[in-house]
Amino acid sequence: MSLSDLRKLNLLKPEQEWSGEVPGSAVHGPCALLWAGCGLGGCVLMVIGDGAWATWLGVALFGLALIGFTLLNTRAIRRRASEDGQPSAAKANDRT
Repeated sequence: MSLSDLRKLNLLKPEQEWSGEVPGSAVHGPCALLWAGCGLGGCVLMVIGDGAWATWLGVALFGLALIGFTLLNTRAIRRRASEDGQPSAAKANDRT
């Protein structure tokens, strides 16, 4: 996506507010690590389960981790957007 596309979608700060600093992540690191570990654990259970109950436990754990990781990152994006005074992605999509 080019800068002109981002400007058209109103996703950029005004150029006078740009700085050389890269913003830090708004994602809570330990929670992201926990969800990633759950996802990895689910994959291991699926492999060693060989179709038995451990496989289905692994599928459930992986699904839960996928949902948790997605929600964690979505909340971080919304929190960062509200701190920056930008409309959320859902509101930006409503304008198109």
